[in-house]
This record gives sequence, structure tokens and C-alpha cells, in this order.
Amino acid sequence: MKIDLDPNDDTEVDMSPIIDCVFLLLIFFLVATMLKKWEMQIPIKMPDITSSLDATTKQDKFLLGMDKGGEIYRQDGKTQSGFPLFVPVTVSDTFFATLKPDQPIRILAERDTPFQQVIDVLDQCQLAGFERTELKLLSGQVRKHREGDHE
Repeated sequence: MKIDLDPNDDTEVDMSPIIDCVFLLLIFFLVATMLKKWEMQIPIKMPDITSSLDATTKQDKFLLGMDKGGEIYRQDGKTQSGFPLFVPVTVSDTFFATLKPDQPIRILAERDTPFQQVIDVLDQCQLAGFERTELKLLSGQVRKHREGDHE
């Protein structure tokens, strides 16, 4: 297709669409870089590959149990099938003083335990200096120590 142009016609490229595109790209990049400034980074310490071979992983964990009423229990033996048995205890500063701070603690909480009470026990563990505290939700109930149970 041949376009015949008159020598008197001025042919120019219209710059207004190009300026609009450049302006939109400028706004896009400004907004995208401003959002990156608002991101927060959470420090995460990834475990070493050798951590699974560490001797401290074989260390027994001290078990605390929590029932849905908010009562706190400590481990007192195991059933014949290997499930831990618990007896009631009052968690306080003197209670944590009897434990070793390098010993890991696992809190076994029943699923219906109030969330705030679980957080309070986790806070008490942290204030007592325990760095390795785990939380596990139980689908059943905490097994309480009875007369007929054996270790």
C-alpha cells in the first residue's frame, strides 16, 4: 500500500501517547518501590543439617499438660502403653527453679484449652529462661495419674 504524501503536508509523530505511557510507567515503578520499604523482615534461624545428629535431641523433654479447664499438670510416669501420666501442679517461679534451663519443655494442651492460658504458661517458661519450649495440641484429654496406673 502506497501512501502519497503531499510535500506541503507536515508529518510528525504524535508525542502525547508516548508521554502518557512514560508517565504511567514512572508512577508504577514509584509505587512498587515504595511498597518494598513497608515490608518487615522476620529473623528466622534455620537449623543446621547436623542438628538432627546432635546429642541434645535425644534429651528427654519435660512434659507439662493443660486441660480445657486451664489446670496445669506435670508428667509423673507413663502408662504400660507408653502414654505419659500427669499430676496437678502449680506453675510458679519456684516450680521452674527445680528444672534445668537447658532442658526442653513440651506443653501438651487439650484442644479446648483457652488460648490466653496457654500463652501465659509459654510466657512463664520464657521468663524462667527456657529457650526450647514446644507446644502440642492434644485431640484427646490429658491422662491423669490414678491408683491403678503403673510406670
